[in-house]
Amino acid sequence: MTIKQLQEQYAANTKEGLTLSQVASNREKYGKNKLPEKKQKTFFDYLKASLKDITIIILILATIVSTYLAYHSGETYIEPMVIFSVVVLNIILSIRQNYQADKSMNELNNFSVPSAKVIRENEYQNIPSEEIVVGDLLVIERGDRISADAILIDASNLQMEESILTGESLASEKDKHYQPNEADNLSDRKDKVFSGTLVTNGTGLGIVSEVGVDTEMGKISEMLSAEALTKAPLEIRMQKLGRNLGILAITAAFIAILIGKFQGYPMDETIMISLSMAVAAVPEVLPVVVTISLSYGMRNMAKHNTLVSNPAAVETIGNTTVITSDKTGTLTQNKMTLEEIWTPEFGRESDTTQLSESAKNVLKYLYLSSSQNHSESGNPTELAIVHASKSIFGEDKMDTFNPYYKLYEIPFSSARKRMTVVYKINDHYLTITKGAIDVINYADNQKDKIAKAKNIHDELANEAYRILSVGYKITTDNPLDTSEEEMESELIFLGMSGIIDPPRTESADAIKQAENAGIKPVMITGDHLLTAKRIAKDVGMFEENLISYQMTS
Repeated sequence: MTIKQLQEQYAANTKEGLTLSQVASNREKYGKNKLPEKKQKTFFDYLKASLKDITIIILILATIVSTYLAYHSGETYIEPMVIFSVVVLNIILSIRQNYQADKSMNELNNFSVPSAKVIRENEYQNIPSEEIVVGDLLVIERGDRISADAILIDASNLQMEESILTGESLASEKDKHYQPNEADNLSDRKDKVFSGTLVTNGTGLGIVSEVGVDTEMGKISEMLSAEALTKAPLEIRMQKLGRNLGILAITAAFIAILIGKFQGYPMDETIMISLSMAVAAVPEVLPVVVTISLSYGMRNMAKHNTLVSNPAAVETIGNTTVITSDKTGTLTQNKMTLEEIWTPEFGRESDTTQLSESAKNVLKYLYLSSSQNHSESGNPTELAIVHASKSIFGEDKMDTFNPYYKLYEIPFSSARKRMTVVYKINDHYLTITKGAIDVINYADNQKDKIAKAKNIHDELANEAYRILSVGYKITTDNPLDTSEEEMESELIFLGMSGIIDPPRTESADAIKQAENAGIKPVMITGDHLLTAKRIAKDVGMFEENLISYQMTS
């Protein structure tokens, strides 16, 4: 169903939603909102895969020949039993390792959203996410994880955390009026929400446009589950070795038969000797040694949270010379953190465990002007303020931290670049505004502080921080009786905060280990160059002369 068709469907009344007959029809036409489950392999599937190894085939043939020789010579069956035991052991190890790898990989596909809120037949319903169909009217609220891709028909201060798809830690603002074009990538689609992403702020309504494998998350899942067509280098070399050994064994046996014939030996005795030589040319223990070595490597990698779906890939990984890594969520924590506070009195303070009273006051007012004081999900910047406040002032005190009565809130928007809250304190009113320093209307007597602050602002910006300034005023007149412009005017400047997505604590050590192993780590990110340089320096992979900066669509 095209976007135009979806929009036409709701042109008359966008609030009624689908009828039950439309739900059934769309489910039949477009399918359920569920990713297809990969067919579970049986024991015989694993057995068949293990028997494709040419070395194993040669060992099985050697077992048959050895059994035949033992039968005709009257000797014991120890040799064929040993060879066959090696074959069985190798098959068991191969099946076990492949089963464990598949089991671990399948656990990665358990990501799902249990339920979703929709409007059907003019009624609000909470349904299992797999029951969503194309055309459903999806209700979007802060804290929700989206269950299917949808086109927005309504949005109020809607912000989405889309790092699972785009790698960007900052929330993406949505706009129902945005007109997409062919050059847009996922992060550009302001008119659309995607399956698996998180609502960090605002509300909205969306018409479900794709479900199941047709969603962006479904496309990624299909790519990950696709069978690889190429073989690992070790598999190629082992097969080549097996073929060479087979040719060598057959050639040796043939030459031995010719020699025996020209020398006048009995033909039956010559054939027996030739077959014995062929069996002796096959290194029976080689497959077991290789399988055990790869199994040991898989186990060690699993201990370090690295899953390998194909045992032979362990050897391939050992040949790696360059590693490319995403920044957000891989090298960084994908969790915005407040790391700096600047005040005119004490300057920059980066040790948040020993803040001055002025810096604590800045943090307190940032917290008071947050729209999600108690939430653990939402806008990453606001969460950074909440977590810093809990850490510094004590989580047990947060319930009593804000004794004021909130009268009014003007939410943050990309157009205004600020947000404002109004509190009632006895007979007075407290107005707090936080946002970009150049859009907040501070009082004239704050000009010297602001001029000094703007220099520090540029300094923090060059270090890739996201900067918020905060100001306040206390009045006896109710600000709600005035205009929005007057409400946010004549503010007293308190200070600024620097927020960033910090690197993982283990990233620097991982980079160092990779370089010591002769592997070159490379960061790939869509973030600003200054942000990328800051993180690269923090994890120890920054080289000034080796930066490649290219804008791609």
